[in-house]
Amino acid sequence: MALLRWGESRALLAASDDHEIRVFHGEEVIASLLEVGRVRQLISSTGPRNGTDPPSMGRFAYLLDNGTVGVYQQTQRLWRIKSKHTPVSATFCDVDEDGVEELVIGYDSGRVEVRGDVRTGGGNRGGEVLYRGTYTAPVAAVLSEDYRQDGRPIPLVCTVDGVVRGLTLPTSMLGEANEVKNAQMLASLVQQQRLLEAQLLGIEEQLLLKQKGEQDLTLPVAGLRVVHVARYRWGGKMLEIIFSLQNALEDAVIQSCVLSTNNTNLSKEGSDVVCFYADSPASSLICPVEYIKSVATVVTAHVAVGSAFAGNYQVHELSFRIPPFVAYQPRSLQSEKDSSGQLSSLPLGYVELSYRENLRMDALETWLRENFSIPEKFVLYDTDSSLKSALRADLVSARGDASLAIEINNPEEGLKTITVRTNSMECCADVVTSLGADVVGGVAEQDAYPITIHCDFPHELKQLREELLRVEAFDAARMKLAADMANAATTLKTLLVRAEDARLLSDMVNMKKAYTSLFSVNSELLDENAKRLNNYRELKAALNEVNLFIQRAGKLRLGPDKAIVIALCRNALKEGRITSLIEIIRSGSA
Repeated sequence: MALLRWGESRALLAASDDHEIRVFHGEEVIASLLEVGRVRQLISSTGPRNGTDPPSMGRFAYLLDNGTVGVYQQTQRLWRIKSKHTPVSATFCDVDEDGVEELVIGYDSGRVEVRGDVRTGGGNRGGEVLYRGTYTAPVAAVLSEDYRQDGRPIPLVCTVDGVVRGLTLPTSMLGEANEVKNAQMLASLVQQQRLLEAQLLGIEEQLLLKQKGEQDLTLPVAGLRVVHVARYRWGGKMLEIIFSLQNALEDAVIQSCVLSTNNTNLSKEGSDVVCFYADSPASSLICPVEYIKSVATVVTAHVAVGSAFAGNYQVHELSFRIPPFVAYQPRSLQSEKDSSGQLSSLPLGYVELSYRENLRMDALETWLRENFSIPEKFVLYDTDSSLKSALRADLVSARGDASLAIEINNPEEGLKTITVRTNSMECCADVVTSLGADVVGGVAEQDAYPITIHCDFPHELKQLREELLRVEAFDAARMKLAADMANAATTLKTLLVRAEDARLLSDMVNMKKAYTSLFSVNSELLDENAKRLNNYRELKAALNEVNLFIQRAGKLRLGPDKAIVIALCRNALKEGRITSLIEIIRSGSA
């Protein structure tokens, strides 16, 4: 965890085992970042900045188990690198005294690196090595403190063998650091020069072929476009991103494609880059990916286009957004063959949000189309409703595992309601979270919050009750095991005293009996300790499940009600009020 400035106030950074970094303002999650591995450490930057660099507000670094180190400016990743060594600790510190903080990283191999930050107009992308050294022992921690008490913090490197060293760059090394920066700038300019030379050579070849009346597909063709479609096939488990060509020549094909994302939502292996290569190149390429979480994903695609036997290919770059609920499509668009395995009944689980203010129906319709797989020509306004303004979307997952119905009623008088129906509490929570975050301008007029939110998920709340009963049983067993072990420990002390008295009196017979009993009680203690360990693991797993339900209950709310419901649920859990906890999840109050 780490604290940092985020906007007008301070925020809490926290990382979890599901590779996610969350930003909390109080108990409300204001941002979430998905990474490619488990986070080892989060480091906030609050140090000096010069006039040309961006402010350090919201800037932080992260270290991952897989060797990745990176820096974010709020939700925008500035740079990252990956090493074969595992990072242990890091800190921000202005090592070369240029007014810009560098990131000092310590690794388990004993390596210490100083990596530069992004500089505007400097020609670098951030993360370049300014200094590298190696210690004889693995690094335990890296700190930034004013150790010399001269007003200038320096990095302090602590190793596991007890060595503590301050890291300063002498004048000679400062000159070397400047040389490194200049060399990096020169390398960047040389790379740009080579790229421009290659483009110029391609244009010259194109002009030469045009003079001869020939055409080369490896060179840009006027009007050639690469278009994409992201969709699920009915009953399929993979999201298909299909690229195709428009205004292309007959023998133009797509050879390969590289997809890079702003998270790891397209790969279970935790990678943010996925590559596809066509065994039999054609004018279209299907890229099947696993869409893991219901979060919006921005994809940047680099598509190689050319003739079937070309040695060079055009690379077309395009960016697009995959909706968080891309798997959900209108039920009426499903064929009878595909719908044979789907339930036609309305889901039993639901959440209903009630407003006094009028709902912004146009914004809600746009939100539905942008976050679900709803075609533009599909009519969302409910013409059968007696209300003048009502939206209805009856959706079903193309994966065949869930259905979802959204009803939005905006009567002229009375309460305005938004109802989301699905049997999955997690899916419903994701929809409500998206509703609060992605509707431009707010759900209701004056950006008002709902006055009441009521939900019910019979099947999942029954599971929650069972988990709470398990928690009670495990807690009672824990207390009984603790009492039994305390009694055994008292017996153990008595036997130890008895055995020592017999030894002092040279009573070997009673001493042997005492030590035999001592061995038996000690074995029982070991067995009880194993039981207690298993009980602890089971209790922890059950509490984690209960905590997931509480988090989902919070995500089903908007505005201040989110933190209130979470606090009420935790208090009810501490006091063992099962019925009250379930009622709080349903209605938001005990």
